Amino acid sequence: MNEEANFCSQCGSKINSDAKFCSSCGHDLKNSSTKITSDKTIKVELTNATGKGLEKGYGFIFNGLTEALKENLSLQKKGGDFIVTEVKIDNGEVIQVVQANGVADIPNPSFPGLAIVLPVVDGKINGSCSLSKFEQMEESKLFTKYEYPDYTSFGIDYGSDHKGAAYLTSKLLIHVFGAGEGSAIVTTTEEFG
Repeated sequence: MNEEANFCSQCGSKINSDAKFCSSCGHDLKNSSTKITSDKTIKVELTNATGKGLEKGYGFIFNGLTEALKENLSLQKKGGDFIVTEVKIDNGEVIQVVQANGVADIPNPSFPGLAIVLPVVDGKINGSCSLSKFEQMEESKLFTKYEYPDYTSFGIDYGSDHKGAAYLTSKLLIHVFGAGEGSAIVTTTEEFG
């Protein structure tokens, strides 16, 4: 069963495909909904996290992250070899949002496209963060698990939905990687090749 669910890009609430405005926040949905295709339909839950650097209107996307991922897509369209946006929080933890068609784990990747890949070693994401915190997130069901002899990884292809990828990256930073009130992030988008 492959279902497509629509979500408001402003607040993350599930919406009807023919809706013109979000019934939760009133956001104008014309060309702004987030579509997620999955074997499972999930409700995107909002976090109560607050802090410096959270984007207005979202309450859960770090400032600058949406723009950094938009730049990643722009560089892909210009013909970059392998574009990586590294997102580092002030506690030293890092998430990489990468060019989807450059990730061997992702079958039939989108182009241009953004992928979030979380490597797991010895039961910890990036070798230091709790795998159980990730597995408790409803969105973890959207990730595909890849198992290898020495490690496991979880990956998701977000296509060109930079706002959706920014939302999920922010949620991972808060719920799995320990970002909290007052946390700041640094993004770097580069071409590797």
